[in-house]
Amino acid sequence: MQLNSPSFTIVVSEKGGAERRELFVLAELSVGRVQGNDLLLPKGNVSKQHAKLFYRDGRFIVTDLNSTNGTYVNRRRIQQATVINEGDRIYIGDFVLRIEPGEEQAAAGRTGEHSSVAADDLISVDAVSSEVAPPRAPDDEVPNKPQENPKNSTHGRLGTQPSWSDQSTGKLSLSSALASSGERNGNIAGRTVRTDAVLGTSSPSIVSAGEIESNSVLGALVDGILRIQRGKDSGTTHPSTEQRGVIEQLLDDRLTQLVSDGHIPAGAQAERLRLIARTELLDLGPLSRLLEDPAISEIIVPRFDQVLARKSGQLETSDLGFASHLSLERIVLRLCQRSGCPVNPDESRIERRLAGGIFLCAALPPVGVDGPSLVLRRPRSTATTMQTIVRTGAISRAIASFFQQAVAARLRVLVVGPRDAELGVITGALISVIAEGPLLVLEGAEDLGASSATITTIRWSLLGAKDGAAIVKAASRIVTSHVVVALDESEITAPTLDLLGSGGTGAIVACPGRSIEAALSRMTLDVCAQRPGLSIDVARRLVAGAFDLVLEVIRYRDGRQRVVRLAEVGRVSSDEIEVDDVFTFVTTSGGGSDVVEGTFKGLGTIPRVVEELVARGVPFDTNLFARSSSR
Repeated sequence: MQLNSPSFTIVVSEKGGAERRELFVLAELSVGRVQGNDLLLPKGNVSKQHAKLFYRDGRFIVTDLNSTNGTYVNRRRIQQATVINEGDRIYIGDFVLRIEPGEEQAAAGRTGEHSSVAADDLISVDAVSSEVAPPRAPDDEVPNKPQENPKNSTHGRLGTQPSWSDQSTGKLSLSSALASSGERNGNIAGRTVRTDAVLGTSSPSIVSAGEIESNSVLGALVDGILRIQRGKDSGTTHPSTEQRGVIEQLLDDRLTQLVSDGHIPAGAQAERLRLIARTELLDLGPLSRLLEDPAISEIIVPRFDQVLARKSGQLETSDLGFASHLSLERIVLRLCQRSGCPVNPDESRIERRLAGGIFLCAALPPVGVDGPSLVLRRPRSTATTMQTIVRTGAISRAIASFFQQAVAARLRVLVVGPRDAELGVITGALISVIAEGPLLVLEGAEDLGASSATITTIRWSLLGAKDGAAIVKAASRIVTSHVVVALDESEITAPTLDLLGSGGTGAIVACPGRSIEAALSRMTLDVCAQRPGLSIDVARRLVAGAFDLVLEVIRYRDGRQRVVRLAEVGRVSSDEIEVDDVFTFVTTSGGGSDVVEGTFKGLGTIPRVVEELVARGVPFDTNLFARSSSR
């Protein structure tokens, strides 16, 4: 690196400590918690080698060294080498850094300030930043992780060339591709290489000058080959030997040209780029390794250059994305092909079950306004029990004991919560205590935890059904002890209420909703829409009469799932269905704590349905409802 050594001051502010100023005359500065770093930050939530600062061409640049807790600029976690502008703050663990350049550097910054880093800068930064601190266990407090706000881009269906603006932050980039093949990519994740050069104008059949402008090298490489192959093997489950040979030959020819033109260096770096492009062209790209990890429960791809994975209830950003809209759409087609149900030409909203029970939901243009999007949700690999959710703190022992009695008495239970609350964990625990059968499970997109059942189980899927209401009506003619239903679609609400109103059958129903009241209102509106002429008052009475008890589930910021309310459906008034709380979860931890602690409190109310059952001789321990807290 041909760098001039600048003179600058770093102002260091520590949480709960005094501010200090340190003067440096360096072109490259290492930051970490151990001796040997230029800037020492001795705190447990700082990695041994945490970050590096560079000065080049009048700009200060910060890059994260695969630290455990991340590096933040203005409270936004950086996923690439980032230029530091005047007034920016760098957050590392409990420390806040502010750079005060010398007079010469300040003048250079005013004349040459940029908001992004050019391709040659990133490659140089990557080259000197290849020594990465080994992963460590998470430490103390980390600033709030920001949600990325990607810039929208124009797009089309297969065959349309996408483009990235200069503000794009794509996840799969040349600097990721150029990492040594044996290294972990975390230290250079999310860096986007942009170039205004025309890459390979000598091969107009692959990509033209206008198309490549402002695109990543990888995106242009993959899209160029896809356009040549369009219609020959789009979405093919297993490309033939001949097709694979053609694609690999095109890839080799194109890479050879890029190397000879000087756009990428030869050797291991070009081979790494070839491997990434090859897995996207012939397999599932960045999804391949995520699907191999059984600990990942959900994969979310909101757009081609962003891939999120849910692990242990927490969403993490993957270090790789797709090359383009075109590549992501092709892989959606390939997944559907492998499911045995290919995508129809006029199908834009897609739902499938893949091998292993994985649920696929995708939107293609024109439904996907910003290009294709994809969600893959894995079924739970282990059965959920009441003991499991008591041990994790999702529910108290008193409530668990009550529900064992309630399920045995065939009460009808509604489980409500937002999508990320994973309602199937709670429904699975309720299913696990059903002792008599058979059990009928009507599944949709939500995994209801039917694997927890210890009795004979009939499982039907509403996913992709042309008439889900007809399936529910057919289920009403089957004699079962319990029925478990996912209210994913509004069209099955009224038939499900009819099924529950027939009497004699216990029920566990999962309904997505922000709260109990919101879910009951939504169901009321669904019934009115499906039964024209029915008054809203009658619709409310149908909903209220279908359920005995309601659970509200949420997932707190610490990733832990909690049942925050156990209630009984009350009387129907002129404008709402009243709900009477029986148990509530009351938080006891402070607002600044990352871990949410609390206690389950009984309100001293015995549900009316329990009083009726006790009067009929059904055994119930009514002491569970005493006004006292229970852990």
